[in-house]
Amino acid sequence: MSKILITPLGTSPGVVYTALKSTNPDLCIIVTSEKGAEKISEIAEKSDFNLKNIKVIKFNNPFYGFEEIDEKIKNVEKYLNDAEEIYFNLSGGTSFLQYVIGKIKEIVNVKNKSFFAVDKRDIFQQKENPYVIGEWIEVK
Repeated sequence: MSKILITPLGTSPGVVYTALKSTNPDLCIIVTSEKGAEKISEIAEKSDFNLKNIKVIKFNNPFYGFEEIDEKIKNVEKYLNDAEEIYFNLSGGTSFLQYVIGKIKEIVNVKNKSFFAVDKRDIFQQKENPYVIGEWIEVK
């Protein structure tokens, strides 16, 4: 694997859709909850991304599952060995899941970039049709 996307997912699929369409990674690691994971097949289908290239890291407590962090990060590490470049999406999911993305970023020793996926449309439009590519803004 050369290009990896690591992204949180709450219950709104648009953020991950934008991240996948904007990066076209070889592998996508989604940090989410049981409820968020229910959207992954649909997101893969809508973004024309191979579901087999998505690895899911599920937190039992997506709001403050601090006791789960070490185990989950170990699960992520095994996918990072072949990475040449990693894209971190810092938006989407709960504040805690975004925190987890930051903790994963701390252990990475390869070229990486951080981004925010932004959808400026009205919240009702976003819920009605989440599968619209938003802005992909690099954080320096």
